[in-house]
Amino acid sequence: LHVYTQLSCGSVLQRQTVPFNNKSLYDLQEKLEEVYDDVALDEKKNRVSVAESVRVTQNSSQYVTLEWDSDPLADMVADSVLAIILEMSDDAVSEHRQFWRPPASKYDTSAEEQPMSSEKEKE
Repeated sequence: LHVYTQLSCGSVLQRQTVPFNNKSLYDLQEKLEEVYDDVALDEKKNRVSVAESVRVTQNSSQYVTLEWDSDPLADMVADSVLAIILEMSDDAVSEHRQFWRPPASKYDTSAEEQPMSSEKEKE
């Protein structure tokens, strides 16, 4: 690009730290291998690499840091890695989360069918 114009290319290194309560990188590696073929654990650096684009470093027993050079593919991988990490979290809020379910309506086929009364039947 710089050959033809005066524009230059830049790169953005993204870094995100998230809770990872008392889990090991081995557990994370196993979960990531269920989704990705290219997962590598570097015990010396206390780091897991995913698809040669996202690096997950365990800072303490409480947190991990995701790092990646921003591009569309690496962003997508980082999003899925983050989702797996949050899914693994043993946060008390996530364990006890209950989802709101709307009440059954007369149009819900899974609800028990009850006969509807009409004004004509009463006469």
